[in-house]
Amino acid sequence: MDNGRIAGTPSLLRSLNDRTTAGLLFDHGTLSKAELGAASGLSKPTAAQSLQRLTDLGLVTTGGSRTGGPGPAAQLFELDPTTGYAIAVDVANEIVRASIHGRDGSVLGNLTSIPGGRMAGEVLVEIFTTLTAEVPISPQTTYSMAVGVSGAYDEVADLVRHGDHLSELVGGLEQPGLRERISAAVPARVTIENDVKLVALAESSTGAAADAATSVLFWAEAGVGAAAVLGGHIHRGATGSAGELAYLPVSGGPHTSPREPRGGFQVVAGGAALTELGRACGLAGDPAGMIAAAAAAPGTHGEEFLTELARRYATGISALIAVLDPEVVVLSGSYAAAGGQVLADRVAGAVADQAMRPVPVVLGALTDRPVLTGAAHLARSKLRQEVLERIGPVA
Repeated sequence: MDNGRIAGTPSLLRSLNDRTTAGLLFDHGTLSKAELGAASGLSKPTAAQSLQRLTDLGLVTTGGSRTGGPGPAAQLFELDPTTGYAIAVDVANEIVRASIHGRDGSVLGNLTSIPGGRMAGEVLVEIFTTLTAEVPISPQTTYSMAVGVSGAYDEVADLVRHGDHLSELVGGLEQPGLRERISAAVPARVTIENDVKLVALAESSTGAAADAATSVLFWAEAGVGAAAVLGGHIHRGATGSAGELAYLPVSGGPHTSPREPRGGFQVVAGGAALTELGRACGLAGDPAGMIAAAAAAPGTHGEEFLTELARRYATGISALIAVLDPEVVVLSGSYAAAGGQVLADRVAGAVADQAMRPVPVVLGALTDRPVLTGAAHLARSKLRQEVLERIGPVA
């Protein structure tokens, strides 16, 4: 500091201006100098200088022109498409699904892989190598990979908890140093997150809970789960285990222990329990098929099944409402999709009867591979951070 001045202020301001410009181009695609100035508050000369610096870095290129107003056509600018790519991975069952996305979110490729007990790093190297083989790259290209797992990722211990069902499919998930090992093997910024939390983040950002500051997502599949978004941030808990609804003790249910992931609420609301319930009500098939059939034509048996199903789901949701007091509850997962609005309305009614207060219950907007969509959303968000960090520091 010299005479009350902070050294390096012009450099800091340039960095801030360049980060602002790059962030706007990342979010909006192509913009003119005038549009950049209006959106950023930068003067036209300052915006032009920022664009030139980013062009010199190889991050910005021209993106055509726009006509329609008086005067010459406006030159458009965009981030170079090879600046970076987002890779989404869903590790949920015997098949690992993955996709690669451009900076604008467009899907550039899809892949399925059978892990067959191989180590996580090996599986993800294969996915990365295959998905990036055909995309154009440059010296500036960077990658972000978000991996969704059906277990709780503990950031501090760097391992997956409550994921015993995956141990025979993908090795090493439960061993400390997981992300560190994957990052050493894959040339990408790697993020690992619970699958349901990924869906909740995406739903709260651009989906069914986009207008809510506080929301809860109820995951209705063979394995039940939940995730809460508070003030725009996912609530992870001390070990990443927040939302492991399968362990919620229920009246009359079995004792829940860390070694028994099928205990507690899972026993009354999971796939096996719903299969038993459906058969007792005279229905056949798997739970998703039972739910779809009952929602389409309830009849006597379907009516009985839907009523009891909604009551069971509402029991878990009511506990979440009592603790988190959300603005909205989002129903997601394959069972929720099978029941559609009919099931959502039934659950909303049961919640109104059981919970401390009625809370809107809505269907999730992400119906096509929601975990992969959530992972892509997070990977793209991390890619944005990566691009901006390469430009310069915030302070």
